[in-house]
Amino acid sequence: LYFEISRLRSAFGDVLGQLAGQCGADHLLFGSGAPFKEVEPALLKLHHAPLSPEAQALIASGNARRLLKF
Repeated sequence: LYFEISRLRSAFGDVLGQLAGQCGADHLLFGSGAPFKEVEPALLKLHHAPLSPEAQALIASGNARRLLKF
C-alpha cells in the first residue's frame, strides 16, 4: 500500500513525519496535484518535513523509480 502526499494539508508541523513514521517513508510517493495545483507547496511540504535526507529522497523519487522499475 502506497500513499502520495499531494493531499496532505500543511507544509508546517509534523504531518508528513508522522505519516512516514506510521507507514514508512518507503511507502510514500511525491505528489503535487499538477497541473491543477502549483508544485511549489508540495516541494515545501517535503523540504520542511522532519525527515532524514534519505527518507526525503525516497519520497521525492526513489519509491516511484523502484515501483515503475525506472
